[in-house]
Amino acid sequence: MPKPLQDTPQGVPVSAPPSATKAPAPTETKSCRKVIVGAIAASFTVGLLFGCCAASVVFWTFPRVQGVLPQGIKGAVNKATGMPKDDMTFQDLEGRLNAGNLNVSRSASSGRANTMWFGEGLPAPAFIEAYEDGLTFKLFGAGHFRVTKYPTAKEAEDSAAQIIDMEQKPAFSWGPFVFEGKQDTLDNVKAALANKPIPHKTSAVELPGVAPRR
Repeated sequence: MPKPLQDTPQGVPVSAPPSATKAPAPTETKSCRKVIVGAIAASFTVGLLFGCCAASVVFWTFPRVQGVLPQGIKGAVNKATGMPKDDMTFQDLEGRLNAGNLNVSRSASSGRANTMWFGEGLPAPAFIEAYEDGLTFKLFGAGHFRVTKYPTAKEAEDSAAQIIDMEQKPAFSWGPFVFEGKQDTLDNVKAALANKPIPHKTSAVELPGVAPRR
């Protein structure tokens, strides 16, 4: 037989069942979010620092190119060695030097085959012919240099070694070309060919006119 219902006295609150009571929001979730956000921020910072360091290493390790080589010159250079091919022309060489901030022009030699004079402010061809007749040292002294092309790089290397050894004059070879001139001038030429900063600051020297020989 069921028990009779009991009356609740007035003014006495009825407590809710335990299952209906709201539990306080846990604090563990907020803490986990803070940890995750902190880890992401730390990873981003480390990655940024690593990227900056790597970029700095690349910037200071690899040589910086001063000028952009013309498209034709790129084809005249061996990609594997960076040295010119034997079929590189004087025009390609002039473009390479000017791309290296040397600012030169060229004029053919009247006394030597496969030879040209390079420099800033070269005299007229008739005057170059006159200077080549016993006054070559004046062309060298004005900062100009002489370039002779040989069939192969090996022949050019042998010729430069002979000039240094027997004539005791500054010279060097680069691919099929042999360069002759003042040492400071040749240092600038080497730097321009390698796309490095020019070591010696020079300016064009105007040579006095010399009457061509008849």
